[in-house]
Amino acid sequence: MFYHKTEEQKLKNRKLKKWIAAFAAAILLAGCAAERPQKTDLAKAGQTEAAQAGNTGSLTQEAADAADSVLPAFADDFYEAVNHERLKEWEIPSHMSEISWFSLLDEERYKRIDEEIRAAASEKELSEGSDAWNVAAFYLTGLDKEARNKGGLGEAAGSYVKAVDAAGSVSELLELSIRFQREYSIYSLGAFSYSADYEDSSKKILYALGADTGLAKEIWFSDEEQNQEMVNAYIDYLRKLHVQAGAAEEEAEKIVERVTGMMRALAEASLSIEERYDAKNTYHVYQVSELPDFLLNGLVSEQLLKELYGTDSDESVIIEDIELAQCVSEWLKEENLSLLKEYVKSCLYSDTAAYRELEAQEALQEYLSQIRGIEIVDFERYISESVQETLDFQCGRLFCDKYFSEESKREVEELVGEVISTYDKRIAALTWMSEDTKAEARKKLAAVKVSVGYPDKWPQDRYALSLVYPQDGGLYMDNFFRHLKARQDFLYSTKDEPVDKAEWITAPQLINAYYDPSSNSITLLAGILQGAFYSPNASAEEKLGGIGMVIAHEITHAFDTNGSQYDENGNLRNWWTEEDLKNFEALAAQVERYYSGMELDGRQIDGKLTLTENIADLGALACISQIAQEKGYDLKAMYCAYANIWAEKVREEYMAYLLVTDVHSPGKIRVNAVLSALHAFYDTFDVKEGDKMYQKPENRPKIW
Repeated sequence: MFYHKTEEQKLKNRKLKKWIAAFAAAILLAGCAAERPQKTDLAKAGQTEAAQAGNTGSLTQEAADAADSVLPAFADDFYEAVNHERLKEWEIPSHMSEISWFSLLDEERYKRIDEEIRAAASEKELSEGSDAWNVAAFYLTGLDKEARNKGGLGEAAGSYVKAVDAAGSVSELLELSIRFQREYSIYSLGAFSYSADYEDSSKKILYALGADTGLAKEIWFSDEEQNQEMVNAYIDYLRKLHVQAGAAEEEAEKIVERVTGMMRALAEASLSIEERYDAKNTYHVYQVSELPDFLLNGLVSEQLLKELYGTDSDESVIIEDIELAQCVSEWLKEENLSLLKEYVKSCLYSDTAAYRELEAQEALQEYLSQIRGIEIVDFERYISESVQETLDFQCGRLFCDKYFSEESKREVEELVGEVISTYDKRIAALTWMSEDTKAEARKKLAAVKVSVGYPDKWPQDRYALSLVYPQDGGLYMDNFFRHLKARQDFLYSTKDEPVDKAEWITAPQLINAYYDPSSNSITLLAGILQGAFYSPNASAEEKLGGIGMVIAHEITHAFDTNGSQYDENGNLRNWWTEEDLKNFEALAAQVERYYSGMELDGRQIDGKLTLTENIADLGALACISQIAQEKGYDLKAMYCAYANIWAEKVREEYMAYLLVTDVHSPGKIRVNAVLSALHAFYDTFDVKEGDKMYQKPENRPKIW
């Protein structure tokens, strides 16, 4: 994955979905390839800690402002030398937590799709069930304040809450929650979902997913003041939702105290983010006929799995998080029935706040505003954003039909072929890997599937969806649940079909790219094929430092500490010799140590959390450097193009969150740390010992 996902997206659609996005203008690199500037005496020039940071990480808004007057040399702080003027000019918009080429491009994407939504909403004759129809119906019901306030939880969720309140036992409550998750994908105590089997990626298998912890483990137990403020804001948010649902203030406080106590216990038992990146930690196979008692306290029967998911007794279930499952079971006791009901309703209230009464939506907006230090957007924009997030592929087709070029697709596909060819040569030349393992690696590389722009088969064409307009009695909340149910029904109706490895998991308008180990494929979304990342009119160096780096980054994910566990068919299989695997693990450990020695405004980077993405960055820049050298490109211009795409200013609140939850390093580190590890950079910019970008040769990590 090339970029991180916003907290808004995680909150509004964190259930069983798999990144944020952004806008850029064309980049001018003429000054970048000029003569090496005179080195600045930082001790005499202001001495701010941020300005002297060298390769210490992305600047927060405050640190960047403090460093405005300092222009370091390329050899001291390449990121700042390239982006200095831009960072001086940029101010974070009030409704955003950062400003970067990603966020700017994302803003442009929002505006374009917003225009399409408004146009559809004003159209009188649309084909029922079409993308435009559903987008318009959803948008108009979202704007209908009176109906939303009157309709409340809507039909499905309203009936669910009544059933939860009436449940006479823990087993009855658990079955209700699992049935609701099967129908609508919104979960609390537990969840099941079909996905590709790690060991045979051509087949689907049922996964038992964990319970809802409210916030991530890394946030609940963070020592950072900003993250503890996020915890407090979340508690207050849940309190408001319970008051809105009818509880008195004092009662709501007590409910939330009990519920968040349970959530903290669940989070503490759960796998960490970095642990989830290792497939061995999440692949625990059990027969349906022999499900362990620690899974939901033994209260899930073969009959229920058969009825809801069509799972036979001789089939397998994968339990993703053993310790979390054990912890959930400890709570599933009759003496906790009242608390469990409060917990189940808390999860529902939070997951649906954006679509219900205006008071619930406003509570969510206030919470997001607090935790990210942003201003609340106006009502119509918020509804448009919610429509774009929820009906992501419907909006994506409207976007791609108008804004994506087939010529760009062909050129990018050619560049992908060039990167793969160069990568193959690099693997063949490795000195730490045996010929047997090289053959396996090259076989995997040759089998990588590539998708560019948008899907050949749109997901929404595979199931029927027809949302209801306000004048026909449509309610925003009910339309939301119609959408969820249509997708869930399709998921389970196709459970016995072979895995469709061409199926997209991310909407094409987002500014991102990703590697999927289960299909051994890379996907380059239409959203990222523009602006600073790619322009048909850009120079070869700009294309290589922009979209070329993105391509090589995703290909390297096939060989990071997670992707390397899968073979050319996307199956979990050890294709390494014992000695080569030890060599790889030792090199990965060097990468982890290298990044763990870096700081951002006094906060240490977590080299373990960011390991896979750091390996992808290191491998990618080495690959495109070789391409540039073989073709005689200007390395200075290419490295400047690379540094440019990571220019960013980030609010303190959001940076504190990212440093403990994001598997990507901050932007400045993605520039300086990678370049400081690359031998070609030293020759290109005459970097010598004593320069702040300098790393001793033995300290420069290199794998691919």
